[in-house]
Amino acid sequence: MTEENTNTSEQENAPNQDAVVAVANKLLQNVNLSEALSLVSLSAVIQLVQNQVMTQANEAVSKMSDEEIEELLNPPAEDEGDEGSDEASTEEPAK
Repeated sequence: MTEENTNTSEQENAPNQDAVVAVANKLLQNVNLSEALSLVSLSAVIQLVQNQVMTQANEAVSKMSDEEIEELLNPPAEDEGDEGSDEASTEEPAK
């Protein structure tokens, strides 16, 4: 009996849910960026961005080969001779 009551309630609420979605969509059409941001705290925006970035990073890493991951985690060392010549060229001459 409980299952039947649940199914009946869900069927009765479906048109209401559709109406709620329709009204929400109309309201969202009229919202500009400043209004949207005024409704959300900065920390919530930062958290959303961090979550999105982590999702994108996970997708990117899942497409990488083992060699690409190894290179990302352990980049090849630069030649020490090149670093010395760069430093010498950026120093000002002594007066």
